[in-house]
Amino acid sequence: MVATGAGVVILAANKKAAWRFACAFAGLIGVFMLAHFGRSIFHLQGRRGTFAKVLAVPFRLFRKVFLRKLPKVSSGGHLLLILTYCGLNAVFTFYDVTFVGASPYSFFAKRCGWMAVCNAALAFLLAMKNTPLAFLTGYSHERLNVLHRWVGRTIWFYSCLHIYTYTAILTKAHSTAKMTEEEQVYGWVAFAAFNIIYASSLQYIRRRFYETFYLIHVAMFLVSVVFLGLHKPHKFADAAIVIGCIYILERLVRTTRLIYYSYNNSVTLVPLSGLATKVIFEKPIGCVPGSHAFITIPGIRKFQSHPFTISSSDRIEFVIRAQKGFTLDLHKYALKHPYKQVKAYIDGPYGAVPDFKRMNKVVLFAGGSGGAFLFPIAVDIVRNASRSAVTHLELVWVIKDERHLTWYEEEIKELKRSSITNLSIYVTSKSDNIATGELPEESAAVEDDVRRSLYIQENDSDEVNGLSSEVSGSDVGLDALQKELALGKQEIGDIREKRHSKRFSVRMEAQMDQRPMFYIETRGGRPDLTSIVGQVVKSAEQRDTVAVGACGPTELMRVARNAVADNITISGPSITLHCEQFGWG
Repeated sequence: MVATGAGVVILAANKKAAWRFACAFAGLIGVFMLAHFGRSIFHLQGRRGTFAKVLAVPFRLFRKVFLRKLPKVSSGGHLLLILTYCGLNAVFTFYDVTFVGASPYSFFAKRCGWMAVCNAALAFLLAMKNTPLAFLTGYSHERLNVLHRWVGRTIWFYSCLHIYTYTAILTKAHSTAKMTEEEQVYGWVAFAAFNIIYASSLQYIRRRFYETFYLIHVAMFLVSVVFLGLHKPHKFADAAIVIGCIYILERLVRTTRLIYYSYNNSVTLVPLSGLATKVIFEKPIGCVPGSHAFITIPGIRKFQSHPFTISSSDRIEFVIRAQKGFTLDLHKYALKHPYKQVKAYIDGPYGAVPDFKRMNKVVLFAGGSGGAFLFPIAVDIVRNASRSAVTHLELVWVIKDERHLTWYEEEIKELKRSSITNLSIYVTSKSDNIATGELPEESAAVEDDVRRSLYIQENDSDEVNGLSSEVSGSDVGLDALQKELALGKQEIGDIREKRHSKRFSVRMEAQMDQRPMFYIETRGGRPDLTSIVGQVVKSAEQRDTVAVGACGPTELMRVARNAVADNITISGPSITLHCEQFGWG
């Protein structure tokens, strides 16, 4: 009875701590909600009177300090959020926990188990593609991914503390047989799933084997939820059922939308110069410029879904640069089957991209394939100039290869004609990581791989090859060669096929090296983003709103964040920043 009474007390304390932990995070989400809707309401704070100006001062001082990029984290603000999250976990880990009695660490071990479950629910909320946090806070799932990874690490940490502390307690009490009981075995299975998730999520594996990582992640998540519920059914079964139901509902929403948008839909694959492929969907889908979607092309890789930014403002199309895996296979296929229509599926659009048309001055930075973010937003502003508040549009696109200009030739031509637009294109050195996150040797290896794939084994025996080179490539020359060597129809057909393949491969190589159809002015070196933002801010009135958007690798995000932070002033115009970083790493 004493043990039972103590167990009831511990259970009540853990439930209380879990509830307060949830309330604390609800309050933290509330802070972000206020900031998000506050920016929406007062984005033109200069026109809202003295109160709004006074309210804006502490926010500007905060952003000037915490907007800057820091090592290992996106910004000082991200670091503050992570520290706040870790602090809340530390507080509720020891909240009302006592280390007394015959087994002083038993309470602590149980609390760690509860904290792991609480964080698992939070991790799921952050991972949902259709998360309500996107609407409430203005941060969609891909931008919440940083916190999701920290929550995942915390789950693993708490599960380790829970398992190892209990193991030590039972070992000391000579009760290790209890670890083989059915409920405990279920706990070991859930713990194994957490370990597999953690190991497969390491940066090295995640970035190099993303498809494998994703499949393992989803499968082990399901295993962990099921066996966590079986481990302590009277405590966690309800939570596991709720999480499972929400997961099923979210998947149902995604599947329904995928079927609706993908029914009787196909894509046209267009090979582009500079190792890129344009994927054009036939059916229109409404989306906000700068959004992204997940696409699946079974003819390239079955059961794989990959996220890409929608690169057009008036139809669903993507410009996908070849790197590794799916993107490389896609480009090879497009080169060998140009303009071919294939079946495809689309899930989306997703993203919480601000409405840049509401701003007075807009500055957009993009590196490499980040042009898929820059150009649709810019074109949408220009085409809706009469209904837009934008008076100046500053665009900076940084690339490593002039062949990339062919990706957006028509958009560049249209933007050059706009009176409110100033477009600058910089071609940096191969080693500058502001345009792409790839190393020069990685890009070169991909290009060599693609070029080799265009050629098949073409050489026959030396005798036939030597004789065939002496006659013309026409069918008449081949007929003469057939008579001279008494070759059969199949053999002469093989030679015809190989000559055709050779001509086709040369033509595709020319496609890979195509340059723009008209002259496009470019500049060399790296742009001074701080100076560019500063010039736009100086030309703005105090009541104006300046919006800065950036899409590219980590280095571009660093420079863009610091450029905005350097130009935030208490008395100047309002400056907002929206970043879209490459990849999910």
